[in-house]
Amino acid sequence: MIRNTLFIHFDTIKKEMVKQKAVYKLNISEIIKQNRINEFFEACETRKLQLFEEKYIHTHASIDDIIKEHGHDFFINMLTKRRKQLKEYRNPSVSELATTIQGRSIANDVFYTPLPLAKRHIRLLYWLTKYNNDLVWYDPFYGSGNYYNNFPHVKKKYWSEIALGRDFFNVSNKKIDVICSNPPYSILTLVLKHSIKLKPLFISYLVGFHNFTTSRVRLMNQNGYGLVYIYKCNVSTWFSTSTILTFKRGAKNIKGMFFDTIRYKN
Repeated sequence: MIRNTLFIHFDTIKKEMVKQKAVYKLNISEIIKQNRINEFFEACETRKLQLFEEKYIHTHASIDDIIKEHGHDFFINMLTKRRKQLKEYRNPSVSELATTIQGRSIANDVFYTPLPLAKRHIRLLYWLTKYNNDLVWYDPFYGSGNYYNNFPHVKKKYWSEIALGRDFFNVSNKKIDVICSNPPYSILTLVLKHSIKLKPLFISYLVGFHNFTTSRVRLMNQNGYGLVYIYKCNVSTWFSTSTILTFKRGAKNIKGMFFDTIRYKN
């Protein structure tokens, strides 16, 4: 079947082989003279698989389209080859990357929030507070100021930034109602624990979607904070999808959402 499939596309493949003969160091005329047909077919099959990857892997073609153009045998061979490649060149999973980040002794995740996204985050939280200007707002990670400088016109607001001599983890005696910021993901659990100690009404952070874990939601729930709002977004230069998670003291989690860890066996 593979041989038949090759013959169907022989002319196309032959033209491609001629174009690429410098790559494969194959002279078609010499191959035929030396009766090295099997070598030629192997080279054709290799090139055809490469053509497939160039044409389809990055264009998200449907399986039906692939089979219609190249046949079932080609599709199966392609899958076998790709599976082998994935085994040999396996990329680390999101959980592995997250574990690596958490294990760093020095954080390397200082990414300033784009101004439009910071403003969007603030508007969402301001709406949740029912536009109450009497609440005290706090930005624990000032960075470039995109959050703090765009807070609503409230009576009081505070900021921290360790690079400017104000360490969030040293804050303990201020009355704070709303926390809104983009924290360093490598110490997110520590950030959540200290945020809880400040006892604000709302805790709202922009985090990576892979940081949105059951254990962290459970931590917040156990300390009296319910997850009341989730907003997903993308920043092209950041790793993974980002998510605004907003917790409210004394509230329950969003209806219909359950956070638990159950380990299943195959």
